[in-house]
Amino acid sequence: MERTRSERDRFVTRIDRRMRWNHRCARLGRLFGATGGLQAAVYDATFRSDAEAVSYFYALTNDHLPDLDDPTWLNEKIRWQFLHHRNPLMSLAADKIAVREYLLHKQARVAAPAMIATGAAPDDLLAVDLPARFVLKTAHGSGQIRIVDGTTPVPRPELVRQLGAWAEVVSEWEYELARKMGNPGNRIIFNGPYKSPRGLQIAVQDGAMINIDSFDEIYEIEQIAEDLGREVEIGMRVNMNLSTLQSWDRFGLNMESGQAFEAARRIAASKWLRLVGIHSHIGTFVLNAEVYREQVRKLIGFVQQIQQAESIKIRYIDIGGGFASHNKLKASIYPAAYQTIPSFDQYAEAITAELLNAFPAAQLPTLFLETGRGLVDESAFLIAQVVATKRMNSGMRMLVLDAGVNLLFTSFWYDHTILPAENKAQLNQEAHHIYGPLCMQIDEICNTIQMPYLEKGDQVVISPVGAYNNTQWMQFIRLRPPVVLIG
Repeated sequence: MERTRSERDRFVTRIDRRMRWNHRCARLGRLFGATGGLQAAVYDATFRSDAEAVSYFYALTNDHLPDLDDPTWLNEKIRWQFLHHRNPLMSLAADKIAVREYLLHKQARVAAPAMIATGAAPDDLLAVDLPARFVLKTAHGSGQIRIVDGTTPVPRPELVRQLGAWAEVVSEWEYELARKMGNPGNRIIFNGPYKSPRGLQIAVQDGAMINIDSFDEIYEIEQIAEDLGREVEIGMRVNMNLSTLQSWDRFGLNMESGQAFEAARRIAASKWLRLVGIHSHIGTFVLNAEVYREQVRKLIGFVQQIQQAESIKIRYIDIGGGFASHNKLKASIYPAAYQTIPSFDQYAEAITAELLNAFPAAQLPTLFLETGRGLVDESAFLIAQVVATKRMNSGMRMLVLDAGVNLLFTSFWYDHTILPAENKAQLNQEAHHIYGPLCMQIDEICNTIQMPYLEKGDQVVISPVGAYNNTQWMQFIRLRPPVVLIG
């Protein structure tokens, strides 16, 4: 193969195009019942030889193609070994856990260091009783070794955060909470329409990822950077017009009006600022995954526009959140017949397909998502007790629970699932109003629901309630109850 930069670029572009096509075909095959690993299927269809695969991954991190016939440099010789030295022990030795079993099977004379525990994710460390001194490694790969020598204790949450967790915050208080939890500043994304002067000052000094929301924040951060005497990297939140969603134009700078472009030009002209990211958040409980495809397509067009016009290199795209959980919106907000919850695969396909089409693999920007509700909503249940029953003027039966909108803020827009805590299948069902304990007419959990004949003292289970309830509940009239965490 030729070793020129141009030949390398043509080769990578050709493979990228082939890989995108095969990825779509593989995903389509899954819809029709195909099984097996998706990535393996894509690679098998994309690469026409082992040498082509080895050359591709070499080219992603180099400005030339490898010479696999007469390797000269160390990296080329390592790739040559991949092709010609097919010893299965090479793969086994790269797995720090599997190689232990092999050594034990071979009754090796050199014993491996004692293994304390293994896990599949950083959070698994929270349940492990670690000694004062230990070494933390990944089973595959390198660069994530953590050595704790016992001289300086490392708080467990901080150790977990060091392994890759990020925090997204929208206030100074949340920023300080993330720092106390062990997140370094450069692992915090700072969003929101208001960032206090003190909060901006701290975030800039910590190297946080700040997505500006207005021209005023550009001026503020520019002054902080000048006072510190160093350039500061920032991101910018933008808003846009979408075909099927109302624009959230109170946040960020508008793309269609040219406001966002002018802000990018203003940042590019600054001696103290560098624009490295674009952020957008299009809505909440978005039930149409294809809207994200439109959002990402517009963001890509904007990135290409500002990169061509100014000396700007965008390193990350943050598309925000809005991913729906398996809750149900009230019919007055969204007709029940049209409430089909997209899977995360559907969201991912809409988002990533546009990015893969627009950028070569070696130039893909880092993608950030805010998946909170979609991940945690179904993790919590609320157990409430019936404290009173009565017939209303309409004749419909009413239940009063000891939990209302003070604890279930989301009941204003969700029709939560409400079930008896005990099996009441033998009882007749009838329509009920469900109210909470507050002396406010709006303390209504559910307007109409079919329930068995429950009496005072019976309990009900309300779900899912894992998102936006604990964080928004209030202490009007009644104090907050305890929360039980079940592992």
